[in-house]
Amino acid sequence: MESNNIKNSTVVPIGDYAFSQIVKSKMYFFPKTQKSNSNTKYIFFYRVKPVQAITHYGIIKKRIEDADKMINLIQKMKSFKDPTKKASAYKFSKIVPLENKIPFDSKGTAVQGRINGNFNSIIKLKTTQALFNGK
Repeated sequence: MESNNIKNSTVVPIGDYAFSQIVKSKMYFFPKTQKSNSNTKYIFFYRVKPVQAITHYGIIKKRIEDADKMINLIQKMKSFKDPTKKASAYKFSKIVPLENKIPFDSKGTAVQGRINGNFNSIIKLKTTQALFNGK
């Protein structure tokens, strides 16, 4: 069993189109970054408006560093803030719906970027606000 201190998960905000593509292809494309967390085993999906909740997570099968030829410009334009960036991707073995979605707390901070954390801690959250205050 892994320690709760190990950051083995990332929460990402995702729109409806990108989420539908993830479920269909079991792949999550993202702008290529110089630095990544090699401990990442799970990606939690925070669905932006109108859903406003973490509803699913993906179990990472492998990371593809150079995935630019696997995504077209239209998909990039719908999914990336800057579609000119090169793409990396995670291939999932499975996309798992949460039994109890983790809702956005309207009094709190919205998920606007990637947030790293521990799977066991994230899965137990009552609201997304706990991502910001450590509860």
